[in-house]
Amino acid sequence: MLELINGILNLSRIESGKISLSIEILDIEPLLDKCLNLIQPQALDREIKVIKKYNDLDCGIFADYTRLQQVFLNLLSNAIKYNETGDTVTVECNEIISGLLKISIIDNGLGIALNKHDELFQSFNRLGVETADIEGTGIGLTVTKNLVELIGGQIGFESEAKKGSTFWIEFPLVNDQAFKNKSAKESFNNNDSFAIPEITGSLLYIEDNPSNLRLMEKLIAKVNDLSMFSATSAEKGIEIALTEQPDIISLDNRKPGNRN
Repeated sequence: MLELINGILNLSRIESGKISLSIEILDIEPLLDKCLNLIQPQALDREIKVIKKYNDLDCGIFADYTRLQQVFLNLLSNAIKYNETGDTVTVECNEIISGLLKISIIDNGLGIALNKHDELFQSFNRLGVETADIEGTGIGLTVTKNLVELIGGQIGFESEAKKGSTFWIEFPLVNDQAFKNKSAKESFNNNDSFAIPEITGSLLYIEDNPSNLRLMEKLIAKVNDLSMFSATSAEKGIEIALTEQPDIISLDNRKPGNRN
């Protein structure tokens, strides 16, 4: 029941345009690895082996970390749920054409009959497995499809009854050579000499996204004579602004709690 309620709430937020997104450059491999670790107990429970067919991807996409993790976990969970006990789930990543990354999740399970393909992403439609001993709400794939498209990707599938399914998502790769170059990234992260000594003062950064906050802290730490205060809500930001009187305030003006 809780899963169903959460699914309905997610879907209603997406359809009403009220879902919050925090788009940033994401390193795909660590995110996929985290999702595989999170899904491992479910796989072990059904004696299913998860095979990882990607390594040293060193590529990034623009997406929302939390939402993309939700997408991966739902697709992986489905691949395990509808697979045969003791079988395998395979995760593949390929740059199918220049600048386009395709992530595929492949199972050898129940599959989907051809005459049911058009119904797959319909809410509450479980394609005839309602009577099977498989938990589900029939809303997860609808939410997944909407989330993928909302953060700029595409989703599709190939499936045949009793022969398994392949679900894939595609995202444009970040066109940033500095991101793809490990030595350049390490040089930036470890170069203590990087500084802009002529900047002095204080900055108040109001941000509720932990990744963005960590990035800003790392950047400010490399700038001489510039100090930083941070707040995760507009209310806390106002309090700090009144007491510390920072020279610069940076915030998202759509953040909940902001005042005109």
